[in-house]
Order: sequence, then structure tokens, then C-alpha cells
Amino acid sequence: MKRIVIYLSFLAIPYVANAQDTLRLQEAVALALENNFGLKVAQNDLSTSENNATIGNAGLLPSLDFTAGANYSNTNLDVTLANQDPQTGEPIVVTANGAAANGYNAGLNLNYTVFDGLGNVYNYRVLKTNASLSQEQARDLTEQTLAQVINTYYQVARLQATEQIARKSLEVSRERVNRLRNQQEFGTANSLSVLNAEVDLNTDSVNVETAALNTVNARRDLATVMGIPLNQTFSLDPRVVFATNLDPQELAQQALERNANLTTAEINQQLAELNLRVTQAGYYPRLDVSAGYAYNRNNNAPGNPVQNSTTLGLNANASLNFNLFNGFQQRTRVQNAQIAVLSSRERYQEARLQVERDLLNAVASYRNSLRIFDLQQRSQDAAQLNFERTEELYRLGQATGLQFREAQLNLIQVENQINDLTYDIKQFETELLRLSGTLME
Repeated sequence: MKRIVIYLSFLAIPYVANAQDTLRLQEAVALALENNFGLKVAQNDLSTSENNATIGNAGLLPSLDFTAGANYSNTNLDVTLANQDPQTGEPIVVTANGAAANGYNAGLNLNYTVFDGLGNVYNYRVLKTNASLSQEQARDLTEQTLAQVINTYYQVARLQATEQIARKSLEVSRERVNRLRNQQEFGTANSLSVLNAEVDLNTDSVNVETAALNTVNARRDLATVMGIPLNQTFSLDPRVVFATNLDPQELAQQALERNANLTTAEINQQLAELNLRVTQAGYYPRLDVSAGYAYNRNNNAPGNPVQNSTTLGLNANASLNFNLFNGFQQRTRVQNAQIAVLSSRERYQEARLQVERDLLNAVASYRNSLRIFDLQQRSQDAAQLNFERTEELYRLGQATGLQFREAQLNLIQVENQINDLTYDIKQFETELLRLSGTLME
């Protein structure tokens, strides 16, 4: 791939003179990857999805519970027994104050779903696919953040270049006003020429102030994306590097394989199909088994025929549940899941078409900007030569102030157009790399 390096010779950095403080694009990207708050949140979401993707969360492992307890009671008893006193023939009455009773128990309980129509198996696949989806979403956000850093970085460079062009024009206009004022003192220039020059000087001063404000705001935007203090000062590398001769077919193939939006749509389609399998599992019976090992000890209060008891043993249970009819709710859930699968397939086709469109548009815009850039460079040479000759004629009194101003504005316009085209070319290249899934390389 052929690479072009452009040096913006008119880009002066007034902020930091020390070359060690120059912020290069790679450093800006590294800062964003480390400090960007959106990326940190995306990484946390990815960690959560990966933590959830376990066989235990899917219900493929048994559950084992340990329980233990104790109870105590202290009551006053007045109990009439059904038995009669053999001597008197009267019912036996038992009375006790402060009758205490207590008991203890402990046990292990094991529960396991043997079969649920393979719903737990498909649930595990859903969890794993969700983790893959979170990973692709994090990659998509990372690529978007990288593109934002690159575009904002060169936006600052573009605006600083625009400011420098405006300052250069301001110096020319100031020199023109001073010359005319001197000529007015000697009677070789009238007041109207001076006023016109002062109007142009004020216009250029306003342009400088506007450009300076835009530059400061863009620097804050870049600092925000990088996650650094807004008042931190840094200079930028004036070089703009971009590639040409990009192969549209190669980019299109890479996009179909690696584009984050397209991959996300494909994973969502897989999720819809897996959710359909999970829903269809409701047509099958469910078999659960459980087992326990328990210990119980009861010390009863006086008056209870059984004074104390102790049990220790194993118990097991198996249950089969098969829904025969639930008002067609299961059928409705399956139908809705099938519709979701169809919708996911349509969304994938839509995403694929959009990626192909965006890629072709970006390629066309990129190539067109390169052609216009070559033409504008020729125009700049002509505009520069025209300005120099007009300036010389103006100094000799052979060109009017209007002609001089027109030549000056033409040169400024061409320089700004080249500056903007340089930024546009880099932006189109960044978009091409993002769409093809190769920006992170």
C-alpha cells in the first residue's frame, strides 16, 4: 500500500515549545484506550458477561445445600390425658410449670435437573454467545473511540492550521494599513483607501479570534476523548499521514469478515436461534432428582409420651413434570421465538447492505478527495504566484487595494481548502479502516 506523508508547513504550534511535550497520534490513542470512560464501562460489561457464561449459571450443575437449626421452648403445661387413673377412674391430669423442650437438626440436600428438554444445555450456549456479543460490542466501541480520537486529533491540527493562515493574513493586512497611513501622511494615499484597508484588517482580526476559539474548543474535545484534564497543554505532530491505492474488493471482503456491526448482527442471529431451542425445550418433560442426609434430635417437655427422639438417615426423591396443556402459552412462546429468528436474519441482511454501501461511499469519497487535493495544490501554486505579483504591483502603485485584497483572499481560500481536504482524506481513510475492521491494526 502506497503511503503519502504531507507536512503542513503553515501549521505552527504556539502552545508548547519543548519538543518532548509533542503529543503524537499513537500517544493520543494510547491515552484514550487507557482513560476513556466509555471503554472502561464496556470492559466491565464484558467481564460481567464472561463471568455469567458458566455451566453453573446454565443449570448444568447440581445444587448442594446445608441446613441446620435449633429450637427451644419453655411453657406451663396443664394436660388432661385420655388415660384414666386405675384407682379413681378419673382422667389423668399432668401439670408442669417451666416445662422445657428443645430440638436440633442438620442436613445436606442435593438437587439436580436430569433432563429439561436440553434447555439447560442451550442456556449455556446462550450465555457463551452473550459473552461473544459483549466482546464484539466492546470491539465496536473501541474502534469508534479510536476513530473519534484520530478525527479529533486531526481536527485540532486542521483548526490550528486555519488559525495560522488567518494570522498570516492578518499580518499582511496590518502591513498594508501601516503602508497606506504612511502614504497618507505624504499625500500619496487618500482616506478612503485607508478606511478600506482598516475594514479588511478588522475582518482578519475577527477571523483570527474565531479560529483561535475553535482551536481551543477542539483541544478540549480531544482531551475529553483521551480522558485527561481539560487544561493540560500539549502540541501536535504537524505531519498528516494517509494511504492511497486502497483495494475496494479487499476492503469489502475484510468488512464481510471483520466489520463489528456485521459481526454483532450475526451473533444476534445465533442468539435468536438458540433462544428458540430454549423455548422449544418446554415441549419436553422435566425430570428432577433430589437426595438428602438429615439428623434430627428432639427433647420433649414433660407430659409428652415420647421424651426424646433421634433420627439419622438418607432420603431420595425423583419427580417428573410434563405439561399437557397451559392455554397454548408454550405454543405462543415458540411462535414468537421463531419470528425473532426471522427478524434477526433480516437485520443481518440489512446490516450487510449498509456496510457495503458505507464502504463504497467512503472509497468513492476518499478517491475523489485525493483527486481534488492534487488540483488544489496546483491552484495553491498559482494563487501564491498571483499574490506575490499583485503585492509587488500594489507596492509600485500599479494595482489597486481591491485587486490586492482579492489576490490575498484567493490565496487564503486555497490554503484553507487544502487544509480541509487533508483532514477530509484522513477522515475517509479512518472510516475505511473502521468499516473493514482493520482500524485497530
